[in-house]
Amino acid sequence: MNILEVEGLCKTYPAFALRDVSFAVEPGTIMGFIGRNGAGKSTTIKSMLNLVHPDSGRVTMFGQDFYANEPACKQQLGVVLGGVDFYPNKKLRSITNVTRTFYDRWDEDKYRHYLQLFALDETKKVSQLSSGMRVKYMLALALSHDARLLILDEPTSGLDPVSRDELMELFRGVVKSGERSILFSTHITSDLEKCASHITMIKDGQILCSDTRDGFLARYRAQFGDGQMSLEAFLCAWKGEAMTAKIFSKDLRLAAHPMMYVFALFGVMLIIPNYPYTVVFFYGLLGIFFTFLNGRENKDVYYCAVLPVTKRDQVRARAWLVVAVELAELVIAVPFAFLSARINPNGTNLAGIDANVALFGCVLLIYGVFNVVFLPVFYKTAIRAGRAFLLAVIPMTVLMVLVEALSHFPVVGPYLDATDAAGQVRQLPVLAVGLAAFALLSWLAYRKAAKNYERVDL
Repeated sequence: MNILEVEGLCKTYPAFALRDVSFAVEPGTIMGFIGRNGAGKSTTIKSMLNLVHPDSGRVTMFGQDFYANEPACKQQLGVVLGGVDFYPNKKLRSITNVTRTFYDRWDEDKYRHYLQLFALDETKKVSQLSSGMRVKYMLALALSHDARLLILDEPTSGLDPVSRDELMELFRGVVKSGERSILFSTHITSDLEKCASHITMIKDGQILCSDTRDGFLARYRAQFGDGQMSLEAFLCAWKGEAMTAKIFSKDLRLAAHPMMYVFALFGVMLIIPNYPYTVVFFYGLLGIFFTFLNGRENKDVYYCAVLPVTKRDQVRARAWLVVAVELAELVIAVPFAFLSARINPNGTNLAGIDANVALFGCVLLIYGVFNVVFLPVFYKTAIRAGRAFLLAVIPMTVLMVLVEALSHFPVVGPYLDATDAAGQVRQLPVLAVGLAAFALLSWLAYRKAAKNYERVDL
């Protein structure tokens, strides 16, 4: 059974298309994936990893449909993307501590072995590593969870000749047992000559040839009239163009933007008399906006490619982050609401609703409306956090003004604006409705956002 099978993979862009890309990787082999810049190497790899949503086709890994069993397949998959910058201000130890928790078969002894082999210092930040050392660190992570298949995109770019030779020797050792395989794209032909047992060539989105190295050369030597032509000589002669690397460059962040925590503290403004309190919680949402603007989560290769995590998993985590921050803002505001009631027991906030039970119910509803607009719009495009935030603010602002206005109507006022004990008991249904609406709208926001994100090409 082949360890990897790609069948009929198609992806159409306005100016480029993958057409019926098919090849297979056998156990115990090293497949070199070659082609000119723009030929479709990176698009193929992205489609295989579900970073790009293919129009059609099938990818089978370890006998399983990859798209239907993505997390399970990624437990046995190691991915190295040359040029991925990880988290430049984080120490290697911090990244490793996060990474190891995702894998059931993480081997700490192997990880320490590769740290020593590659001369990696865990106390260093990623920004302190050369491009070659960053690739070595990614390899150390990939090899430390007993991966059966390594997919490597330009793994030797930026490495000196000695380091490349060391990696080629390591690759040969990885597949020696016959249980593991490697697929790697490269433009360094000498690397293919040294370690590749099979070659797959792609041109203009189509596979020209996928064969053993010897079979590949036998097929094309006659074209150049040289029965002894080496692989490197052939590839250099192929229309006289050197192969170049197409590098991933993604902005990666480990944590939320610090502005999230700053804006979450605006509950203190609830003690200010004659202040439209719903605006306090609007400020809190600015922290969420800065988090998504800074992190560019829907361009994050780390979670969707390197780790055994699906796009849906990533959206779910971010949705929980938004919900947690919103609820934290409400909890922070509660003691200030009590303090406001003590300072101003008569409830004379002329600007709108007072700090009471109904206020928190209305804010939950406002947050739900924000979520159901913001998250689906954000994950529908590449990184347009600003557009998503502005579109979400419009209905939220309308609802805020409506709530503040209704609090002054005699019929509705007792259910919204009362601060006495009896009045706040009457407001409990408002809180219940707000909580139910928040839960329902946030769930719908997640479902729609996840569906949108699965269609986004990274």
